[in-house]
Amino acid sequence: MTEAESLSDASSYTEVQSDDPQTQINTQQSTASSSLSLDASDFEAVAESVFTPLNDDLEVETQGWFTWTIRKWSVLEDRVKSEPFECGGFDWRILLFPRGNHSNSDSCSLFLECTPHNQSPPSDEDTDMDPSVDPYHACAQFGLVMWNPEHPTAHCSHSAYHRFNEAETDWGFAKFRNIRSLFSTTTDIAYPLIEHDSTNISAYIRIFKDETGVLWHNFINYDSRQVTGYVGLRNQGATCYLNSLVQSLYCTNAFRKAVYQIPTEDDDPVKSVPLALQRLFYLLQTSPYPVSTTELTKSFGWDTADAFTQHDVQELNRVLMDNLEGKMKGTPAEKALASLFAGKMKSYIRCINVDFESSRTEEFWDIQLNVKGMKDLKQSFQDYVQVETLDGENQYQASEFGLQDAHKGVVFQSFPPVLHLQLKRFEYDFMCDTMVKINDRHEFPLEIDLEEYLSDEADKSEPAVYCLHGVLVHSGDLNVGHYYTLIKPTVNGDWLKFDDDRVTRATMKEVLNDNYGGDVEDNSVITMTGQRQTNISRYIKRHSNAYMLVYLRKSRLQDILEPITEADVPAYIPALLEQQKRAEELRRKELEEQHLYMTIKVANIDTFKKYQGFDITSWSVDAEQTDMIDPEALPKTFRMLKTSTVTELKNKVSEVMGYNSSTEFMMWLFSNRMNKTARPDQPVPENTSLDIEQIREKKSSKCPDFRLWIDTNPEVLEKFRSTVVNPATQPLPDNSTALGKPEKPGRPIFLLLKYFDVENQTLLGLTTTFVDLSDSISTLVPVAQEALNLSSDVELKMYEEIKPDLIEELNFRNTFEAAELRNGDIITVAKSVPNINMEKFTGYKDAINFYRFLLSRTRIHFLPRFDDEMEDDMNEDEFSLVLSKRDDYSRLSEAVGHYLKVDPEHLRFTTCHPSGAPRSIVKYAPSASIASIFSQSYSATPNMLYYEVLPMPLKEMEQMISVPVIYIPDSLVNETGADVLVPKNATVALFLEELARLVNLELKEDEALRTYLVHKGHILGQLDANAHVADIRNGEIICVEKVLRDDMEANTDQAVIEVIHFQKDISHLHGVPFYFSVKWNEKFSEFRARLKKKLGYKDDTFEKVKIACVSLNQHDSVEYITDGESFLGDVLRRGDILGLDHIDTSSRRNHGERAITIRN
Repeated sequence: MTEAESLSDASSYTEVQSDDPQTQINTQQSTASSSLSLDASDFEAVAESVFTPLNDDLEVETQGWFTWTIRKWSVLEDRVKSEPFECGGFDWRILLFPRGNHSNSDSCSLFLECTPHNQSPPSDEDTDMDPSVDPYHACAQFGLVMWNPEHPTAHCSHSAYHRFNEAETDWGFAKFRNIRSLFSTTTDIAYPLIEHDSTNISAYIRIFKDETGVLWHNFINYDSRQVTGYVGLRNQGATCYLNSLVQSLYCTNAFRKAVYQIPTEDDDPVKSVPLALQRLFYLLQTSPYPVSTTELTKSFGWDTADAFTQHDVQELNRVLMDNLEGKMKGTPAEKALASLFAGKMKSYIRCINVDFESSRTEEFWDIQLNVKGMKDLKQSFQDYVQVETLDGENQYQASEFGLQDAHKGVVFQSFPPVLHLQLKRFEYDFMCDTMVKINDRHEFPLEIDLEEYLSDEADKSEPAVYCLHGVLVHSGDLNVGHYYTLIKPTVNGDWLKFDDDRVTRATMKEVLNDNYGGDVEDNSVITMTGQRQTNISRYIKRHSNAYMLVYLRKSRLQDILEPITEADVPAYIPALLEQQKRAEELRRKELEEQHLYMTIKVANIDTFKKYQGFDITSWSVDAEQTDMIDPEALPKTFRMLKTSTVTELKNKVSEVMGYNSSTEFMMWLFSNRMNKTARPDQPVPENTSLDIEQIREKKSSKCPDFRLWIDTNPEVLEKFRSTVVNPATQPLPDNSTALGKPEKPGRPIFLLLKYFDVENQTLLGLTTTFVDLSDSISTLVPVAQEALNLSSDVELKMYEEIKPDLIEELNFRNTFEAAELRNGDIITVAKSVPNINMEKFTGYKDAINFYRFLLSRTRIHFLPRFDDEMEDDMNEDEFSLVLSKRDDYSRLSEAVGHYLKVDPEHLRFTTCHPSGAPRSIVKYAPSASIASIFSQSYSATPNMLYYEVLPMPLKEMEQMISVPVIYIPDSLVNETGADVLVPKNATVALFLEELARLVNLELKEDEALRTYLVHKGHILGQLDANAHVADIRNGEIICVEKVLRDDMEANTDQAVIEVIHFQKDISHLHGVPFYFSVKWNEKFSEFRARLKKKLGYKDDTFEKVKIACVSLNQHDSVEYITDGESFLGDVLRRGDILGLDHIDTSSRRNHGERAITIRN
């Protein structure tokens, strides 16, 4: 709305007078002023200045102003209000803080307060307002003007706009004007604002109509269910396109009913797409809060990366429909989707002069309409069904009738009840080599009659009138964008805007005009001097526009939008959600009570014997180690109240570990060592009044969980049970013992033994035992031999686990005390002389190196790298190997070569991009470690490599370069692509020799090779035989074609020119360009015959090719050649090339865009 329109709504304004002598309010009728200078007493002129145009096209309900005359300013209280004045059904008051509303303020503060008419304003004590309550609100633009009553040209004003409500009753300016400047003149004001202790304050108020109910809303505690009856969907990262589609489908009630009809009671709750959709729909019906789509995307098989990847909403719609239709087969909902969304169209070619027609009828679920060059939806439909005439050189081969003039087109045979229209807002720009968005203006109506686009034989008994139901909007450009949707959920209801988790009412302008696209005029320009000029117009590109439209057949509206009842919802869906709710409440309760519980982890000899690695077990397993540890080697975990007794703890351990009696085992506490390890060094007291939390506090281990070792060795139990300390009478040892001071001589210690099996490359737990500190380490030898069933003559070595990267061999002559061994230490036993041929053995030959391997081991997944067309010929599979990160390149290739049974020197590896595609080739470097291979490749997926078996050793291969080439032997249909390996310093001549060897190329005497360079559908030029192939840049491809020597060079009788392929627009290049000879005395019909042979096209394919002269010097102008008797020499101009206009049959996605998939 323009300024003129907004001021025209003003009527007469009454000002109120106060009985308070300090705050007298004069009453007078406002009058217009003809003065050119702004006078504060000219209220209409001031109003025009204060009410600056807002960007929004808002409708003014009413406006008004009043003046508050203040006398005796110096005796005003710190906070003072004017008398109320009524405007728009509200009472308004000016709120003044003469000395500022904050301590140490140097400015006076001025605010405007709003309350319902005849309602007292809130007091300062009313601080517990509920911000979600909005029983009243006024959307007002306002200005506050302080001015000198005697000199009205001396004034100061501030303006703003605000949504006044019960939570925010006042708004204004804390620093309206410096207090000192109120009483003095300044450079911008010739007289003081306060003179003779008096001043005037005028308030100007313009109230706007709030059509949507959320104008200038801050959306704090906004309740969309209460306001609109609907709730939104939370965005997982970049799932706004998914949210928009789900809301559109949800509001198509017939679709929702069909989804509810799918039997899902026995489905996997994680993988079932229909079940996830049913749950989501029911939550949208019942939840008071925005709903998450996480369960739905999990059922798609998506991960976090998918949630942060934005896709095309129309593509998602097709994939989802295909998935659901497959799940509906054999159910009551079978064919429900087709009956809602599927229509039929017929593609035809109809001869003009003979009775012959070729047609094909097919089903469609959506219609893709052109936007570029189309004014509105009607023009887009007309363009879609536009009839093309096939005549002249483009005649149709009509079977027995031969070449005939014909009409080619598309006609609709039926439209579905729910019509999805995709507006083609994105296209590939071949000149820029990127996708671009089309923001052209394209109008669409609230109602459209599509009967004129139906075929003559179509059933027209039901009107083909459609009503707009939904507008899916894309805001932004190709790289950064956002989707939201506008929907009319009921026949006679409001339009709603669904923007992720926010649902609001929408205006018709938001539904239609704001989403047409195109340029929007801004005729309110701010000049450099700060003045607003309304006679200057500029146009701003609108980047928010409709991308997908949903129309409903008017005659079926009641059926499609029939309300959903409880009977439509499967009974098990609410029950399932209630069960999930209770489980969630239980988890929440557990979290709230978590401080009362203790997590206990228990290891015993059974887990010890299956664990391979440092320590007794893996107390916490990271994702990388998960598949390398036997699950039965992990500790048993359970929770207990911290106030539980030791007896209760032992009973729980018996239950969890499967012991018959608590007398069968002894529990050991873990204590920290100075080397940052923890070992079981103190038995849990058998009889004590302390609870488990108190016992834990007295021990030194600071692990986040309570760790226990459960020992069942009868000898250990008998030896140590009598020495257990009772904390009730004797405190547990302090930290000094736990931190490493050796026990006194003569005291027994408890040890754990492991066995390193060199032959099988395993290191597993063996047994537990006890020794005396004064004994020599050699006393362990018979214990180990007995546990391993070895004869006494088998020599052993022993190692101590000190910390993960420190394993030391023990000297048998030392005592346990001298070796500083104590309770809970781990000793590893190995044979001194393994029963293997050590010279040929490729494994780890001693325990120390095997420990290093375990510390740095990682599982690497290998994938075969080969072209798609070769996939059927390859026998290699994906496989995994556990290797050390410290292993070098040679060890890596040896391990893979041994698995594949190939020469390791012929292997080449490539890192993997997070998208799953090969990324960069790993250079041959014998000393490079596996860890460095992954760390040097930025953004590569860790622990995943592609492999390929090369025809030559990798070291030789790396001295070569792979040159892409397209070889054209006789015709373009026989073109073949290949990669030719040549030395890095190879010339084009050497490259051609290698190509000839690869393709068995033989030239006749009258034949030659033409070699040229191609980039993005254009020829860059011919290559000299002495040119170096290493100079060719990325994206450029060598083309080699076999031609007759007579056609190689131009002469007086012929020219050799470039021929390109394009589709409709010269910017849409495709295919392989080539050189072709044009003979000056040759008719066009004869030229076509030679060209057809060069292309190798069949008759029906070649008939669809249009030949044009393309003038690159004249903005790529295209002139089609139709006269078969004309000579090309008369048509072609200097610099022209030939263009072949035909359909691009190559498969092309949006350059790197990942296809959207539902994997379940």
